[in-house]
Amino acid sequence: MPAYNDKIEKQAKIICNSPHFKHLFLDLILGYTIVGVPPTRIQTIYQSGLPAFVVLPFVDFAREHPKEAEAIKAARLWIPEGGGIPHAVVSAHIDLELTYLRAWREYLGLTQAEVAEKAGITQAALSQMESGESKLRKATRVKLAAAMGINPEQLV
Repeated sequence: MPAYNDKIEKQAKIICNSPHFKHLFLDLILGYTIVGVPPTRIQTIYQSGLPAFVVLPFVDFAREHPKEAEAIKAARLWIPEGGGIPHAVVSAHIDLELTYLRAWREYLGLTQAEVAEKAGITQAALSQMESGESKLRKATRVKLAAAMGINPEQLV
């Protein structure tokens, strides 16, 4: 075990003395050394003492690779066909006690104003439905589902 600790200490000294990193942490997991910098900066993942991967904020990636960033942004979230509901939506419903309507809207990254406009209802009415104050009628559920691109059964 002393050799293992010596190796970690030696790598930590080399990395911590680097002028490029101000706030560092060192961790060895399954042969990977992860060196992190503040969340607004890049993160380098080392394997066997050599840089293997670099993780950077999406805004920095988008600045350097605008076409690829637009393609990533345009990619839709997973919406199961039929009556399936993604785990993230179910978790928001159970853990955060959100209605399925609100959980779906937030999962899809839509605003109340966007959904209300597409469904042909007021934002105030949508807010009441999301809070559970107002029950969803079948016709309204169909409109809201269409506005979000999901099946009405997924809002029950």
